[in-house]
Amino acid sequence: MFSRRVWTRDSMAVFLTAKAAKGLSPRTIETYSYRLGIFARRFPKLPVCPEPIEGFLANVGPTQETRETYYRLLRNFYRFLRRRRLIHSNPLDQIEPPILQPKVARSLKPEQLRLLLTNPDHPAQVRAFLYLLADTGLRLSEALAIDRVEKLGLDTVVTTGKTGEREVPVSPSVAGMVADALPWPWSSRDAAGLAVRKAFRRAGIVGKRASAHTLRHTFVRLWEGDESLLVGILGWTTPRMLKVYRPYDLARAIRQHLLHSPIRGLDTKARQLSLL
Repeated sequence: MFSRRVWTRDSMAVFLTAKAAKGLSPRTIETYSYRLGIFARRFPKLPVCPEPIEGFLANVGPTQETRETYYRLLRNFYRFLRRRRLIHSNPLDQIEPPILQPKVARSLKPEQLRLLLTNPDHPAQVRAFLYLLADTGLRLSEALAIDRVEKLGLDTVVTTGKTGEREVPVSPSVAGMVADALPWPWSSRDAAGLAVRKAFRRAGIVGKRASAHTLRHTFVRLWEGDESLLVGILGWTTPRMLKVYRPYDLARAIRQHLLHSPIRGLDTKARQLSLL
């Protein structure tokens, strides 16, 4: 059931070193290390059969999303070990991925976005940061990476993120707001994230939607342009993420529904009858 030759932490070290050499961000390496560390504490010797790994996945977290995250990391990990010939076979090839049920991505309605951005109690730098996130769909860390006026153009901005450096469109008015607000007053993602959550609360928006990532989801859901451009704007490496953020064009579906619903016309008659 367990390899007699391979210790999990030793293979972890080889894997993480290779990923760092490949150029993955320090934050990604830290996340990999944390999650694989949990796996290593459970299995000091590397399991080479599927059953113990399936048991680990079944109990690793309270949600399918957590299990699927660990599954993808372990699949990556074991594929690497197999390529390096540190194991004879990959047990993940025999394990089916956790099933993920579709979820409605958290995002703001246009009126909620308006209330958030126009709240008069926001400090000027917070307001500029919110407008930047809402106008570009940048990740929180990518917005923070815009730390010099030289990164701002008239209608584009250059940032650095998970997929490297990229140039994305920005509204000229927002570029001007950001130029006036720089440098940002926050030295870390956590501090900037807290400032964003406080801004959401000032606008009366609380709960899971009160986060910078909600503005990224909102950008995608309210985008009415060419969907193929979103992959580049959002810094994705694959169009697969479109299905996560935007399973279908909801705004277009609503317009089409008004025109083509089987009860079109009947609902008007029903309202007229209810008034009698």
